Amino acid sequence: MSSDLYTIQEAAKRSGLSRQSVYKKLDGVLTDYVVMVNSQKMLKKEAIQVLTKNKITGGDVSQLTSKSDMLTRSILDTVELLREQIKKKDEQLATKDLQIANKDEQIKGYQLLLDQQQRLQAAQHAPALPAKSGFWSRFGKKQVI
Repeated sequence: MSSDLYTIQEAAKRSGLSRQSVYKKLDGVLTDYVVMVNSQKMLKKEAIQVLTKNKITGGDVSQLTSKSDMLTRSILDTVELLREQIKKKDEQLATKDLQIANKDEQIKGYQLLLDQQQRLQAAQHAPALPAKSGFWSRFGKKQVI
């Protein structure tokens, strides 16, 4: 047996992992390090370093990648939801602006009507002024006693 190749059991013992853990990682992290010798799976020397590093970091790189993908997908879904909400908010703001413009036109119309009504009331309640007469006409009138 070559010193650069290890059985699954030897790799597990050297890396401090269980044999089952090493078998689980064969299709993931260790795929590039597996060599078939006499119908037996053997691991290259570099696989021990990968297993040891993986043990220290606390997880399988494929698991981290899938978690990262899930997190990314979740973030993208949230961003899409927020974009939809912003679009809906923009539509609501456009509707509100249109309603405000309509109300402004109504207010202008009501102000004009109110101004006309106030002028009419002022004209009706104003005392009637005597007809103006010329200066000389005052001297020519005779007063009745």
